Amino acid sequence: MFWEVKDDGFEFNCSEGEAAQVSKIEEMFSEGKASIIGEDCYIVSHEHIAALSTNERALLDLPEIFPYRLRISANGALVDRSLRYIVDFVKPNGNSFINPTVTGAHIRISADLQYTFNIGQYLVVKKVEESNKKLASTDEVEDLTRYNFLNFADIKEVAEEIDAELDSYLKQNKVVVPKRLSILPHFEKCSLPCFANGYSLLSCN
Repeated sequence: MFWEVKDDGFEFNCSEGEAAQVSKIEEMFSEGKASIIGEDCYIVSHEHIAALSTNERALLDLPEIFPYRLRISANGALVDRSLRYIVDFVKPNGNSFINPTVTGAHIRISADLQYTFNIGQYLVVKKVEESNKKLASTDEVEDLTRYNFLNFADIKEVAEEIDAELDSYLKQNKVVVPKRLSILPHFEKCSLPCFANGYSLLSCN
């Protein structure tokens, strides 16, 4: 078989590939998008697979891009340690696929049906997995609260780009994360620092 899905990417056995396929993998290697792991064997990360065009996937005989919508819901509140995100892969009739197997940029629906994610789909699923893993392993409450909001902002931004469906709780929450926060203190009569955005650490009466 020319390719096989692994935890860290797609493994390509070039001894099984056609000349055009081998040439493409060698091109990706020269661009730093593939690594040699053995004789005639390369591995391409899931992120680089997700970034491939439709024509490049067809050339490498990879599954088509997942054509359906993702639905993201929250189990718990953004301020809670117990927050977990759930990603469902939704059929055209609105029901979810039952127990699909997701490995990086690859999703297997059944023994005969499989797809690859595009880059937006991959990033949403990856961010959700990373968030759930971190929330399950850390005890730092203050760090968790900050992480929840910042991570949710990232998830929501990418979800909106791929037209993923958010549940009502996530949809109504808005988190604005400035690209740059400029802190320029100046001092009022009370000698407490006030900042350029109009906020201060302590109020002055």
